[in-house]
Amino acid sequence: MKKIIKKVLKKFLNYVMIFSSQETTITSSRVLPRNFFGWPGKCLEGAAALRREAFDNGSRKKTRQDPAGMIRVSYGGEPMTTADFEELLARQCAPTFTGLKAASLVAFQKDRFVGLDAQLAAYEPCFACHGISLFRLLDEESRALVLFYRADILRAVLRRRGARMLLRRYGYRPSDSLSALLMRLRRRVCLSAGAGAGFPHEIGLFLGYPPHDVRGFIENKGRGFLCCGPWKVYADADASRALFKRYADCTARFCTRLASGVPMAEILQAV
Repeated sequence: MKKIIKKVLKKFLNYVMIFSSQETTITSSRVLPRNFFGWPGKCLEGAAALRREAFDNGSRKKTRQDPAGMIRVSYGGEPMTTADFEELLARQCAPTFTGLKAASLVAFQKDRFVGLDAQLAAYEPCFACHGISLFRLLDEESRALVLFYRADILRAVLRRRGARMLLRRYGYRPSDSLSALLMRLRRRVCLSAGAGAGFPHEIGLFLGYPPHDVRGFIENKGRGFLCCGPWKVYADADASRALFKRYADCTARFCTRLASGVPMAEILQAV
């Protein structure tokens, strides 16, 4: 009985939050630790909480979200609809979809989706036509971690000198094909998950984070950073802040178009 009362109260509070004011902040049902703000170094389910600000202005809804490496999201504990699915992808992957970023990682909680496999398969041809690939890094009974990436950009970022040095440190062969590199990353993610050790730090390279920031994070154990956005910055803070703003602006534009009724396939076609 206590659990039922708690669940009803939680839903009531969610509705109060949504309708109590014109401008509303909606958070995920489980707020994740923000200490890494998108850096998947310690928390397997992600290090950033979803922060969504939305308001209705007549028939137009405007949305804004801080970009992050990965999020876990649910809407009032109910299964997600196709619209929710597209909104999640837009908020999480817009910079990758538009070619500003090499890759984005999304954690899907399977109890929030009916037929997740079929839903991903249905969207995959559309993504492939626009140069976007999908790769499952982890597939468990309760969740799936899916990497959305642009192969040409990802190959380029992994060929950077600093990236190659870090990859060698963790047993990768930078001369291998992108497919082989991703397979090794999958093995290391699965091993880390099985040991409860979080993500292997080199995953930041696959998400397009600058090698000097990945190295700085590892060497400083996440402390002493200059600024924090989708990742923790250890050099060239001004350039990183400018890039974070580009990511945020891109995400806002993508979400606004999607919320106004433009199909995702049409938005991708315009890229």
